[in-house]
Amino acid sequence: MAAGQGSAPVAALDDMSLPTGGPDWLSQLREQAQLALSSSGLPDKGWEHWRHNNLAAFTGRELQAPLSPGDAAKGIVVLDELLPVESGPRLVFVDGQLDWRLSDLDLLPEGITLSSLSGGLQATDIEDWSHRLSSSVDLQANPIVALNTALLRDALFVHVKPQVKPARPLLVASYSTAQADSRICYPRLLVEVAEGAELQLIEWHGGADGVDYTSAPVSEFFVAANGSAEVARISEEGDNGHQLGAVTADVAAAAEVSFHSYVQGGDQVRVEMAAALRGEGGDASLTGFHLSDKRRFVEHHSSVRHCCEQTRSRQFFKGVLAGRSESLFDGMVHVDPGAQKTDAEQQNRNLLLSPLALAHSVPRLEIYADDVRCSHGATAGELDEQAIFYMRARGIDEQTAKSLLIRAFAAQAIDYCPVSLAAEYELKRLDDFLSLVAGEHG
Repeated sequence: MAAGQGSAPVAALDDMSLPTGGPDWLSQLREQAQLALSSSGLPDKGWEHWRHNNLAAFTGRELQAPLSPGDAAKGIVVLDELLPVESGPRLVFVDGQLDWRLSDLDLLPEGITLSSLSGGLQATDIEDWSHRLSSSVDLQANPIVALNTALLRDALFVHVKPQVKPARPLLVASYSTAQADSRICYPRLLVEVAEGAELQLIEWHGGADGVDYTSAPVSEFFVAANGSAEVARISEEGDNGHQLGAVTADVAAAAEVSFHSYVQGGDQVRVEMAAALRGEGGDASLTGFHLSDKRRFVEHHSSVRHCCEQTRSRQFFKGVLAGRSESLFDGMVHVDPGAQKTDAEQQNRNLLLSPLALAHSVPRLEIYADDVRCSHGATAGELDEQAIFYMRARGIDEQTAKSLLIRAFAAQAIDYCPVSLAAEYELKRLDDFLSLVAGEHG
């Protein structure tokens, strides 16, 4: 996400006060991130990958997160539908800081160790993470990660020991309260999956309705040889909330990563997902689905870099748009020189339920090797009137017929969700959406 000619340094970034506390290496990293931001500035319409965004997530905001997090107890009740405390451990960020009162680690599997900057957990030495934080991204080219790194007050570090394969998923939730009104919060997650280990993780992002907040969560995953990370990322931001999210993965030989994003709610939600396949046999699956209505705007930016031979990737994203909602899919497959036998596919499909809905699609391939198999495609269309007619001729009313077609369209994308509990939750949310649409047109 390189800056274009229209970007300009933001003077306020030079003088913004950085959080204090933590080890020396963290202070240095914050300063590096601030320097990167001062050089590039915050995104504007001159940035190629931000030209569809109205930048409301940045405009007129205090960049600092609230010093004292608000009350999220009622806001996270929904987590019991997703992963009840008796089904797995959970950790909860509130306004960018870990809240140990709302977290529950009773079912944390053996072989998973946790640490935090706030000191609530010290299962591993914080110094062990100094070489990992922000190491997989170019801070000057990625303003979301740079802003998060410069201003983060807390972070959660998760380490899965070699050959450990937990039976339960880990839930990491982030909630923005009224305290975050007109501010930006910075949840940070760093996960290391050791050789031969596996992890299933659910990220959930939400916030209070009627609050004009921005959440800028960043998650970094490092998956060692023969390891596996399966991540379901669910975004249900408050009706006036904004999200600027980034998820990255560094994938070693014969390792696998599967990221799945589900977005429903929020005024504007931007999710960036990137994976680098650095060893032979590496595999990345980046998939997503969104439901949008009213004037909501949803962006999925997906990128896979094939760094060596014999790697495979899939990017598959779908969206259902109603009202005056708008979406953008921006996908990239990059094949390095010498990365022969790459197998990559990229698809984006959108279903428009309103003549006023708008879907942008930008599938891209950059290939610098000649023995590869890479494909991409994008479609946007309306419900099949012939299929509706066929079902009505067999006694199915029109609204039920439409709901069945929408559900079938969406289910294909949700099927890619690698965590079954999250997939079940998404299907429930889809059914709620279909009931709402049916009520509006009933």
